[in-house]
This record gives sequence, structure tokens and C-alpha cells, in this order.
Amino acid sequence: RGVMARETLDVDETSAEQIRINNSDFTNALRKARSMAHDFCKEEEHD
Repeated sequence: RGVMARETLDVDETSAEQIRINNSDFTNALRKARSMAHDFCKEEEHD
């Protein structure tokens, strides 16, 4: 969002690090959500 608000990809090292952290957090949350959905579907098959 910050990059879009600034309308530039020119970011300093601090901003780049924050982007990496946010990306990592999002990726981990997505993996967890996929795993939870997969586990839920497996449980539904066994019921």
C-alpha cells in the first residue's frame, strides 16, 4: 500500500525490509489457511 500511495517503487532499505516482513507474514498465513482448509476437507470426507 505504501508503494502505491507514494506512486513509486523507489524504497529505502527500511521500507524494503518492512515489505519483506509483510510478505513473509502473508505467505505464512496463506500456507496456514490452505493447511486448515485441507484438514477441514479431510475431516468432512470421514464424517
